[in-house]
Amino acid sequence: MDFGDLLTPVHIVVLVVVALLVFGPGRLPELGGAVGRTITAFRRGMAGTSAPHPEGGAPSAPGADKGDAAPGKDSGQTQR
Repeated sequence: MDFGDLLTPVHIVVLVVVALLVFGPGRLPELGGAVGRTITAFRRGMAGTSAPHPEGGAPSAPGADKGDAAPGKDSGQTQR
């Protein structure tokens, strides 16, 4: 099976028309941006580098800030 002619210009035009019909012209820029960010994050992950944290510090592990609060105060934990 030959896949050399899989994405000809005609196929790309048909895909764009179908995307316009399904998502509408308002959502396409949003979806394009999301795809672009996903590809960028994937490339950074494959290269072994990570994006700088927006606040300038290193990104923390999920749930790492739960130990900052005193037990029983705003942490959802009850002291026994």
